[in-house]
Amino acid sequence: MVRKLFFAVAWLGILFLSLMGIYLAIFPKYILNFNLEGIVFRGATLGVAVFYLLIFIEKFLMNFEKSKDYQVQTENGKLTVSSSSINNLVREVVLGNPDLKNIKAKNKIKGKKLYITVTVDAYSDSDIARNISDTQGRIKHEIFEYLSLEVEEVEVKVSKLLKRRGSSILAERGEE
Repeated sequence: MVRKLFFAVAWLGILFLSLMGIYLAIFPKYILNFNLEGIVFRGATLGVAVFYLLIFIEKFLMNFEKSKDYQVQTENGKLTVSSSSINNLVREVVLGNPDLKNIKAKNKIKGKKLYITVTVDAYSDSDIARNISDTQGRIKHEIFEYLSLEVEEVEVKVSKLLKRRGSSILAERGEE
């Protein structure tokens, strides 16, 4: 608790210093003891102050960001599952399909609904639509089976079509 209080005071200090720096850069004539009229000094002061102001705003907003952990009520209590655990499970499921490579999984929750987006590279010599559909079904099934989370939607994006080395579509059909 003391640590959080310390950081809160520090961020308020940064906010105060950044606002004062902006004020000094814009209105330097109100300070009598220093010659702050130089454009270089004013620009540097304004740059540093704006930088600290942006850091303050970013950290302030991060404190109010929703947690990416998902909580599931079980008969014995609450189960908390991290977002990275869900992404790892999705990657494992997709790795089971030899026609899909370079898996990047993301997930988000809206309300009580879980949405999963997977970006993959697919081999062009396979039935891509069937592979994607099967993979989407397996992802939904595995997440529900292992984590008891209901997946609302699984979106699979094919970012690149790959060709297998040493083979061609004509060779597989026997037309060469």
